[in-house]
Amino acid sequence: MVISCAFSGCREKQKKGSGVRFFSVPAILTNQCSKTLELSTQRRALWLMRINRKDLREQDVTNRTKVCSKHFLSGKPAYLFNSTDPDWAPSLHLGYEDFKVTQKVNRCLRAEARRNKIAAALRSSSSTKVTANIENNAPQNSPSNELPNLDLVKEEIEYKSESPEIQHVVNDSDQPSPSSDPCFTTPQLVWQVDVVELPKDVGCQTDLQNQEVAGLRAKIEDLAKNNNRLIEQSSYLSKQAIFLTVARNQELAELKAKIEDLVKNNNRLTEQNSSFSNKVNFLSVASEKLRSERDMLHKDNLSLRREVEQLKQDLKDVSLDETSLKGDDDKTKYYTGIPSYDLLKIVYDLVECELPHTHRNSLPKFSEFILAMMRLRLGCSGTDLGYRFNVSQSAASSICSRWFKGMSARLSSTITWPDRHELRRTTPDCFKDVFGDRFTVMLDFFELSIEKPSSKSARAEAWSVSKNHHTAKFLIGLTPQGKVCFISEAYGGRASNKQITIESGFLDKLQPGDVVLTDQGLDLDGHVGMRQAKSDITAFTKGETQLSFDNVKKTKEISKLRLLMDRAMGLLKLRFKILGGFFPSNHRSSASDGTPTADQVLKICCGLINLCPSLIREQDDLVLVYTGDDVASQEPSELLQEVED
Repeated sequence: MVISCAFSGCREKQKKGSGVRFFSVPAILTNQCSKTLELSTQRRALWLMRINRKDLREQDVTNRTKVCSKHFLSGKPAYLFNSTDPDWAPSLHLGYEDFKVTQKVNRCLRAEARRNKIAAALRSSSSTKVTANIENNAPQNSPSNELPNLDLVKEEIEYKSESPEIQHVVNDSDQPSPSSDPCFTTPQLVWQVDVVELPKDVGCQTDLQNQEVAGLRAKIEDLAKNNNRLIEQSSYLSKQAIFLTVARNQELAELKAKIEDLVKNNNRLTEQNSSFSNKVNFLSVASEKLRSERDMLHKDNLSLRREVEQLKQDLKDVSLDETSLKGDDDKTKYYTGIPSYDLLKIVYDLVECELPHTHRNSLPKFSEFILAMMRLRLGCSGTDLGYRFNVSQSAASSICSRWFKGMSARLSSTITWPDRHELRRTTPDCFKDVFGDRFTVMLDFFELSIEKPSSKSARAEAWSVSKNHHTAKFLIGLTPQGKVCFISEAYGGRASNKQITIESGFLDKLQPGDVVLTDQGLDLDGHVGMRQAKSDITAFTKGETQLSFDNVKKTKEISKLRLLMDRAMGLLKLRFKILGGFFPSNHRSSASDGTPTADQVLKICCGLINLCPSLIREQDDLVLVYTGDDVASQEPSELLQEVED
């Protein structure tokens, strides 16, 4: 359906490419504020008044009743709240403002001119009467440059003739009627020209002055034009006055509403200010209370910080990790038997490569190493170690087993048979004075106490007559410098010393000329002599009443040196208390690699002794024996006195 402009006489239609826009008659907005409702109602009424169509009623207006953009100064209507804008309603080309002289009017004017000519010819008074009537209605004493007052010159021109078309009333149908627009009234000019009927007995005169008739006609046309122009100006000014009045009333209403809003806001702000003042007072009191609590909490915080620092220091003192041992040689020596942390770190680096470590391990790798060292050093049980390191007893035992195996494999390399040249170069003078520079090794037997085995054969094999207990027996070789150079496998306490010496493989390490110092009661002259070596032991009477002077002197010297060997073996148990306690019976059972657990433990302890400073050294005239906790020094004469006693 084609949409046309609602104004009369406007032929614009809505189509593509025309460049003309169409706008619907504004509706009344009822779902917003009261101000919007008032403005939308006034605007709709003004639009319908400007359209001014009698056939367009209020109920006939729909959303398809539209006005084109040619009726607005800017080409589109203004915003609803911009009521002072000229485009708030259509104002151009309204269709009823232009007065048009129609063809019928022109015919009437021509007919009137002809009749005037006939009347003037017959009666000059008739012409004078019409002229005088027009001149009397013209404005008097008005300047020549001003228009005459149309209200005074208003005449009625009527043409009475035989044709009904002679009579015509000038009234533009496009002009608004008073009933349709109450805001203004368009004045209507009706001219009535009295036509004098010619007497039947008077003839026509053709000598009427044409110039006067033409002048009258021109004046009448000028008056009509001026009257139309004044009507247009009056209509426009009336509309502008109404528009300005409405705008002023709207502005006054808006200002009044704003003033009321400001008063309400002022009252609300006053109430808020009072409420805020109360809140500020309350917050001031609360702030003082919080400030006092803050000071108290600050003091508590400082106290807790000092307590935490103290607890950290205490935890460091009682903890057994790398941080707590670093820089504390006394603590390291007590818990591991190693005299310094640096040496402990060297031992750890030596053995840790043998032991894999994953995320499944319950302890860090260094902590596991410390746990195994404490088992060796202090002889702690698995339960004690579990509580110390916060692990289970089974986990502590498993850690010890793994580390004993790895440490035994790595530290066995430190237990080696000495080089002869290096041995003779470093042999102490006390040994050279007795045996010369051919002394090689001192032999002694080391026994570990074990629990009673469950098997009868094992019990019989492990029973030691000298210890009166079940033991595991080892053959240990010690160099003159106090280093362990040989350890045999574990044997039962019932095995003889000679049997262990022969079966352990010790004799295979001897070279011609070596001197071996053995224990009393162990005669190896035959076995050692087969390897062109020599075995020395303390002399005994062999059925004689007393020893000779040379045997007594030699026995004293050998006993002095044997005493150092005995003390070295005692200090080995003193430094590693696991060797001085009772081993569980399973300590003699074979490990996964075929090496008895007792062998592993003894090899670890002897390897650690070899890595520490020498147990025996000679300085001036003193023989120094290093213990696990102190250094015992005795003169050779005192040692000899102990032997004699």
